[in-house]
Amino acid sequence: MTAESVDIAIFGSTPLARLLAGLLASTHGRKVCLVAEPFSAYRLQRGIDLSVGAITRPETWAVLAESAPETVRILGKLGARSGLERVDPLFIADEKPTEAALSHVQQVALGFGIAIDRPRLDAVTRSGAIFRFDDAWCSVRPRLVPALDEWLAKLKLLRRNLRTTATEFHTDGTATLTGASDRIDAQHVIIADPGAALDILTPDALAKRFTALPALSLMTEPTTALPSPVITYVDRGVTLARIGTPGIAALAAGRADEAVARIGASLVGRKQVRRSGQAVYRMLTPLDGAPMVGLVGTIRAMTIAGFGDPALFFAPALARYLARASTGAEAEYFQRRGSSMLKRSGIAEFDRLASVRVPAEAVS
Repeated sequence: MTAESVDIAIFGSTPLARLLAGLLASTHGRKVCLVAEPFSAYRLQRGIDLSVGAITRPETWAVLAESAPETVRILGKLGARSGLERVDPLFIADEKPTEAALSHVQQVALGFGIAIDRPRLDAVTRSGAIFRFDDAWCSVRPRLVPALDEWLAKLKLLRRNLRTTATEFHTDGTATLTGASDRIDAQHVIIADPGAALDILTPDALAKRFTALPALSLMTEPTTALPSPVITYVDRGVTLARIGTPGIAALAAGRADEAVARIGASLVGRKQVRRSGQAVYRMLTPLDGAPMVGLVGTIRAMTIAGFGDPALFFAPALARYLARASTGAEAEYFQRRGSSMLKRSGIAEFDRLASVRVPAEAVS
């Protein structure tokens, strides 16, 4: 059996995990192994990548406002620019407290040059408050992920299958990955998506810092365009997206039956919309709703969570922080968002999933 050592093993199958692995290798000189599920165009999406979000903290907008354009430039240079499209996403509040929170988001985002207006669109809702971000970016994963994988192949980045690789995590933060004929020793472990965290971390480690939620991904049969390619109904925990597909991809937090009902309510007025497939999965959010980049559990795994839909667009800033190359306000931002709940006071974000949370015992 051959043996090899790497600086970092990154566990995760999202675009963020892939881009982060490549940046740590190509820009920051780390030897990296990406442990991910192979991409399948037939698998229903379990998230979207959007360069904006319902973010209430100005310091989060400050980092994102710098990192998102950098992400777009990087994807262009590595040949993955076709995996992004410009969109004007809508965020809709059914309840007055959520409308007030989104009004705050609007004012904060405007301070960083992110334009948001309040259109009147009866085709979307007749009762809720609508907020429209102008000129944001959204990924088209069936195009983006293969382009990222091609780039990683050119970098000759080590790759292993998340489902077939046996991994032993050690309490000093290292890990041993064993395949059929080789072994890889990793000096550091990074968990870069919720699915990987749920698979790797113990229930006790998860419960101390996160809320796990059941969720549903649903695809409709081909239908007409939405009023916007991306619509998030904040109080319903529902996102509708029609970008790169003839049907509507719907993502909803909560138990499957309740999620289907909320998706159906969000599609009211669209005649003869039928589902072509659906899948259940789990979401993971920090207890205070704020992003987290910190060591979690007895295995001391650096865990990235809570960045929401904009996670991909934090990749350059996250890579600098993980490579100990960030300085100033960017470094301070991530340091405040470590895993110690005692040190995370004053960073909580608006909890856009509060209305659909369920008891922990319902998630298994």
